[in-house]
Amino acid sequence: MELEVKRKLRQAKDTIGDYFINGNWFSNTLEDFDRGLTDDMTVDQIMAIKVPNETAIPTGRYELIMDYSDRFGCIMPHITNVKGFVGIRQHVGNTDKDVEGCQAVGIYNGQEDFISDSQTTFDMLMDIFGRAVQRQERIFITITSNYSEPLFQHS
Repeated sequence: MELEVKRKLRQAKDTIGDYFINGNWFSNTLEDFDRGLTDDMTVDQIMAIKVPNETAIPTGRYELIMDYSDRFGCIMPHITNVKGFVGIRQHVGNTDKDVEGCQAVGIYNGQEDFISDSQTTFDMLMDIFGRAVQRQERIFITITSNYSEPLFQHS
């Protein structure tokens, strides 16, 4: 299964993206602020820019697995091998305060730092991932940034 998050909007505290599953639009995503990190940077370069719990993960391609989260106490989507980050999950959330480096799924309707319908969207996503796991299908996610304005460093 191929997932893609196309980041499209950077706001003061968060980043909004479009989430595609096998090329089909599924939902929006809400992440922390995109500081321009990429998976071809070194860990030292990433750590020099990253603000803990306030930075979107580097753009790139990662494997997503379903495994147990100690923090959430259940099986959840886990984006693996992200340089400079640990425990990156996709989960329910509505604002940047909910994500701490992870990705929340839901519907963006123009309100800054907010997505709605996150629980319903996440439940649908878990159903899709559950079926992929039953088929023993590997899941990969590609994250890209495509903004109309130039990237700038946020304090």
